[in-house]
Amino acid sequence: MSNTSSRVLFVMMMIVGLPAAAREPQRVDPSKFDPPRPLEPIERFNGTLSSPTARAVTGPRAVVQQWGIANRQRVEIPHEGFLVVEVRGGEFVSVVGGNRVRHGTDDFFAVPRGQRFVVETERDSVSLHTVDMIVAKDRASGRRTGRR
Repeated sequence: MSNTSSRVLFVMMMIVGLPAAAREPQRVDPSKFDPPRPLEPIERFNGTLSSPTARAVTGPRAVVQQWGIANRQRVEIPHEGFLVVEVRGGEFVSVVGGNRVRHGTDDFFAVPRGQRFVVETERDSVSLHTVDMIVAKDRASGRRTGRR
């Protein structure tokens, strides 16, 4: 096999092999984290959103919260619906659907409904603002409100 063919084969093996390796669940080293501290979010808003054009249908409910998470913690942030997260300060690793992503100040990202959202802090505390959008169902028809 030529040198060029060997390189192409190696690159193709890496491309095919990396996604499989990335899907493997990563084990968490418990020594990296202190015992969990209780989460005490500050609730800024919890109510139904309405529109002047949708009088008969209950609009989505929004819950706006501020979270302070200490360093060396691994905690799950509970949510009911589609969650929008803004990182106000600090750095951490998020685990959503088995994917680990590092985030820092001023990052925005979303967590789909039904997915666990785990925050892993290291030497830095983290401040997060979250908006949990919970889509209500129209009681009469069973249709979802809002856009899909």
